[in-house]
Amino acid sequence: MKYLINILFLVSILFTILSQVPQILDLNLSIYFQLMWVVLLVFLLFIKSIYLSKQIVMLLILVLLTIFYSFFMELFTYKNYLNSPHYINITKSFFIVALSFYAAQYITEDKFKIALLYISLIGGSILAIAVYKHSFETGFDITAAKYAYAAKNSVSQIILSCMIIVLFLSNFKNNLMKIFSLIFLFFSFYLIFILKSRATILALVFVAGILLLQSNNRKL
Repeated sequence: MKYLINILFLVSILFTILSQVPQILDLNLSIYFQLMWVVLLVFLLFIKSIYLSKQIVMLLILVLLTIFYSFFMELFTYKNYLNSPHYINITKSFFIVALSFYAAQYITEDKFKIALLYISLIGGSILAIAVYKHSFETGFDITAAKYAYAAKNSVSQIILSCMIIVLFLSNFKNNLMKIFSLIFLFFSFYLIFILKSRATILALVFVAGILLLQSNNRKL
């Protein structure tokens, strides 16, 4: 049971990364990849691992307050707030956080870190290569005013998240894996810049600052 939950949880994370591959989005298959979280939910319900938790209830209250606030804003301003795609993203985020909370009781931290490292490295590499092939392989003027990839912000943030995990968790003994991780980091760094995602570039600077501070102060 514990092993199966670990597998379902890790596969859900990997499939969530892969669901943002441009070629999969073009075929409208993204939702099928994200359904792995529903499979995990069904299994957790089956083994009766879903229960009322103070942390999850408080988080749910915050989500509901946000929705109620937008509802009242619609009443008084006559503008459309509830149709915003942000609410879908908020709901998905809450759903994933809640499932992660309930699955955590079956997951060993050390093994999870190792698995997450490989998922980030492999999934992030596939996503980065797919975005590059989709947007730049046939040629694109980087000085052009328009963006090469419309969903640059979301995809670059996912790639950055994978980079951070690889940066902070990687401790490969195998030289081939060390080279692979370095290639991934440099290629992802290059891709984020040519995607022109300003928010992610700013986050990259922030991460670089943390790494610099850590190198100067080992207590951090």
